Amino acid sequence: MEYEMVMSPHETTCSYIVKPGGPLTYVVLLDTGVVRHLVWDANAGAWQTYFQGPRDVCDTYRKCGAFGLCDAGAASTSFCSCLRGFGPASPAAWDSRDTSRGCRRNVKLDCGGDGATTTDGFLLLPGVKLPDAHNVSVDRSITLEECRARCLANCSRVACAAADIRGGDVRSGCAMWTDEIIDLRYVDHGQDLYLRLAKSELPPPAAPRAFPTAPVVGASVTVVVVIVLVLVLTVIRRRKGPTISGNKLQPWSRCLFFPVLLFFFSLIVSSFIFNTAYANIHSTLDAPGARSCALSFPCIEHQQSPAHSVTSSSAPAPIVPYVDLLTLREATGYFSESNIIGRGGFGVVYEVCVLPLFLLFLGSAINLS
Repeated sequence: MEYEMVMSPHETTCSYIVKPGGPLTYVVLLDTGVVRHLVWDANAGAWQTYFQGPRDVCDTYRKCGAFGLCDAGAASTSFCSCLRGFGPASPAAWDSRDTSRGCRRNVKLDCGGDGATTTDGFLLLPGVKLPDAHNVSVDRSITLEECRARCLANCSRVACAAADIRGGDVRSGCAMWTDEIIDLRYVDHGQDLYLRLAKSELPPPAAPRAFPTAPVVGASVTVVVVIVLVLVLTVIRRRKGPTISGNKLQPWSRCLFFPVLLFFFSLIVSSFIFNTAYANIHSTLDAPGARSCALSFPCIEHQQSPAHSVTSSSAPAPIVPYVDLLTLREATGYFSESNIIGRGGFGVVYEVCVLPLFLLFLGSAINLS
């Protein structure tokens, strides 16, 4: 099946053509306003519903009225909401859940006039189905930047969007709505719509974030200090020679060195975690779903309703610690009798310095144990 859309000054139509050998199909419009696309299933010998609309409450035409936004994922009492800069046209009707009258603008637009430049700006509405096209004009020959400028030049134009999004991030063409927009809703993989607002209705732009100089410098200095400390201790150890036979340090000497090394290692890990969290937060702000509106005129992004998520609360299974023989030998000074602090029915009790295994391994690697 092939779909074809025709857009011209004379018509805007959508049609489909069934390829030779394809299944039989037809579209029916019921008196209840439901549209069904049915396909013949030869194996079952029956018509199967391929598509049916409306799919949800937000598919109802003019559900939220003019300048209303419908969110099918919201609570049943708040499917509809007024766009920023707008309020219910009839608060009493809105309170009774009759949202069909829509919303009205809080502050009039600055139309400029006499050649003056307007102070209006745009609010970016991401992830939406574009409004009803009964009052839209399309120009495919201009860029999106030119589209926004042309929209601001005419006071009757209230919103605009790219007409061609097939290029991904490279959008072109222009679709402009006059007087009002209706039938606006959130959808998966929706488009960007630029809503015109008075300057006083635009939220303040986000302050530019500063580069995290202190964490980066602190982490770098900490790394250098740890490297220098390890090298110095290595040189001192090699000059003094082993403290006992077998080149093994007593547990008390190991307990003096490794806590210092653990302290500096903790500083490195803390700095790394901080920098990683900082980068993740701002990479989220720079993600395609949360693009900045940097333009040659004011533009702020509208915050979409938060998605519902379910997380598992089950705790991970406990991990039983495991200590191998080599680690026990290192911790007890090769089972030195000078480290024995007692005896019991299950064996000998040694005095040891309990440290993470990776630190003991590091000490062995630099010939300190």
